[in-house]
Amino acid sequence: MQRESLSSASQHPPRQYLTAKHVCKKLCISRSNLYAKVKDKTLPAPLKLGRSSLWIESEIEAAIERKAV
Repeated sequence: MQRESLSSASQHPPRQYLTAKHVCKKLCISRSNLYAKVKDKTLPAPLKLGRSSLWIESEIEAAIERKAV
């Protein structure tokens, strides 16, 4: 049973995280606009790690693909 869970876990690529600075650069928007889009749910909310806010890169890419931004 453990072998199955280990092999299935290795099939998923590791998550990449982006800081607010990198998200803003990728989307060509300001930091205040980024948080406004999070507030109106156009973009996903960041994960909080201490004082840091991190976005999952695949979620930002998905928002770009669906032309939410």
